[in-house]
Amino acid sequence: DAEGSFENIRAVEGLRVAQTIVRVVEIFRSQCVAEVFSEPSKITADHAAQLEKCLLAAFPPDGENYRTHRHLQLTGEFAARIAEKMQLNPHEFRALGMMHDVGRLITHQDGVNPHRYFRNDLLGETLMKRAGFSSQFLHHLQPRRSYLEPNMFASKDVFTLPQKIIML
Repeated sequence: DAEGSFENIRAVEGLRVAQTIVRVVEIFRSQCVAEVFSEPSKITADHAAQLEKCLLAAFPPDGENYRTHRHLQLTGEFAARIAEKMQLNPHEFRALGMMHDVGRLITHQDGVNPHRYFRNDLLGETLMKRAGFSSQFLHHLQPRRSYLEPNMFASKDVFTLPQKIIML
């Protein structure tokens, strides 16, 4: 029946998402240095470049996810430029920008409708936590609650400076 098919598709896609997260976590843990994950303020140009290589290894840009890769790269570039003008570590903001929507790379694979079953922000956060990104790194990204309770986040004043830069 139609409902059984829907549940079966959800289960298959859920398994694919879980397997993707496990595969990507292994790539991140084996190819990226711990400083990228633990102390964002100490990220160097080499760390940011290494993080970008990890993203490309984990999610080869082809098909639909090419646009997401480009979005992440541009966000990282723009955030780095803003940070530099504000005398902040541009490499930290490049890394933050590259990771801010990483959940979309999980859902945009193989023609999957990215909004059909999964929330990109939750998948991205799950991936980063399992890969070992620090709570400090995650705190610099847009809060998950802002998606769920937009009324609580109606004013730009509730966001931290790093969050504002990445969202901009």
